[in-house]
Amino acid sequence: MENFSGLGEMMPAQAIKELVVEDAAEANVVFSSLMGSKVDVRKQLIQHSAGMINLEQLDI
Repeated sequence: MENFSGLGEMMPAQAIKELVVEDAAEANVVFSSLMGSKVDVRKQLIQHSAGMINLEQLDI
């Protein structure tokens, strides 16, 4: 098992993943919500999205 505290510790092939954004406006809203200063908006987004996680696919 490997534990990385940041992208700088990974090999480039491990750190780079292809991301395809079909709806740039929606991606912008999600990114702004996660990185913004409004905690209540971030908490609501995380709680709403938690149900979409497939625990079997997590690498933990």
